[in-house]
Amino acid sequence: MTQNGEERIRVLEDIESIKKLKASYCYLVDAAVAGDRCQVDELLMHFSDDARADFDILGVHEGRRV
Repeated sequence: MTQNGEERIRVLEDIESIKKLKASYCYLVDAAVAGDRCQVDELLMHFSDDARADFDILGVHEGRRV
C-alpha cells in the first residue's frame, strides 16, 4: 500500500493523539487512586456518554461528566 505525504502525516498525527490520550488516562487513574479524587471527573471525560466504569476503590461511574 502506497501512501502519499499527507496520508502519512495524518496517520502519524493519529498515532500521536492516541499516545497522548493513553498517557492522560493513565495519569488520571494513577492520581485518582493516589487520593486525588477531583481527578475522577476529568478521567470520566475520556469515556462515552453511555459508559459504565467500575474502578473498584474509586467506585462505579455511569455516563460521562462534562
